[in-house]
Amino acid sequence: QACRSTFSCGMAANFFCFCFGSRRPEDYSFDAEKFGMYLDKVGQQLNEIIDDGIAQIFQSANQVNRENRLDKSQVDKLVNDLTNRGFVFPMDVWVFDFDRSGCMTLLEFKAAMMTALNT
Repeated sequence: QACRSTFSCGMAANFFCFCFGSRRPEDYSFDAEKFGMYLDKVGQQLNEIIDDGIAQIFQSANQVNRENRLDKSQVDKLVNDLTNRGFVFPMDVWVFDFDRSGCMTLLEFKAAMMTALNT
């Protein structure tokens, strides 16, 4: 037998609970603190996946010289390839060449990618 009940908590207006079996909806509770901790954990895992992906993109473009920097031609080719795949850079990536070396480190490239991802 199924039942349906609506309840509210501090985080959101309404939740719907569909229960099957002998337990009543009143037997279940929403733990906002536990849910928040779970979201934090999932957010950290997502950030790690994104960081790994950015590092892989950087390393794939850096196979020729194996330095920890991408030169101008490597960055331009990479940006062109990503743009052709639908990735949008909201500003010139060279804004992220923080030390004005004319090359991009992983940290600088990550800043450019994160800015693009968050726009």
